[in-house]
Amino acid sequence: MVGDDKTSDKGAKALTGSLGDCGIDAVYVGRMNSASRIAASVAGERAEAVEVCVAGDSSGMPVVRDLLRELKRDGTTGVSIVVHRVQ
Repeated sequence: MVGDDKTSDKGAKALTGSLGDCGIDAVYVGRMNSASRIAASVAGERAEAVEVCVAGDSSGMPVVRDLLRELKRDGTTGVSIVVHRVQ
């Protein structure tokens, strides 16, 4: 989850658990406000997809733009990115 809002991350944790129950490898990496940290997690987990939850207002959206730049710079390809806003 990115952004300045104090929105609970219970939903993200529950989703991770539900995906695991269905046999899908999912890792919750916690709240991150740094595109480089998210990109490093994507590379470290060899992820096929990453979901970015932008909490509260859209102040976390620049992180998404920067994440795209980081992934491109690192040569990370084939990663689906899902972005949604939570309130």
